[in-house]
Amino acid sequence: MPLRGVSFTWSNNRANKNWARLDRFLVSSSVLTWFPDLVHVGLPRTISDHYAITIGISKDKGGPRPFRFNNVWLEDRKLIGQIKKEWVGSNLKGSSGFNLSSKLRSSKKMVKKWEADRTVNRLNSKDLEVRLAVVDEKATAVGWSDELTKERLEILDTWWKEIKRGKRVESEV
Repeated sequence: MPLRGVSFTWSNNRANKNWARLDRFLVSSSVLTWFPDLVHVGLPRTISDHYAITIGISKDKGGPRPFRFNNVWLEDRKLIGQIKKEWVGSNLKGSSGFNLSSKLRSSKKMVKKWEADRTVNRLNSKDLEVRLAVVDEKATAVGWSDELTKERLEILDTWWKEIKRGKRVESEV
């Protein structure tokens, strides 16, 4: 089963970069028969010298993602006010079930838009992870240069500053 996403799983994090594929999964052919969608993926390397690797079922099923309400959103007073305004402000004529369904649908749209706007306005650690992944890909392809090393150190410096300030809200590793 080939490793997807990265070529190597370890780096010595020094000027003369050494790369190796140390981490692997051992899977029998009977497991692959039962789980044909099994994938082995290297995750973004952040501050460690190892890429995390994962094994799981491929999620390439397509279709819309289901909406799931995040309870942390309830801590934002502005959102609560917007939901109440959306709920009370919709004057619908129809059965109780139709009214409830319409209010839930419009509230869901409003919450999705609010979350999208909020996500754009905050520093997301995913951006830093993507930038680190790009630097690592360049280094894997052409080797480490002083410029790439400096860029990686600047990204990690930003990463740690955001952790200290408590702005690093989420990491999808």
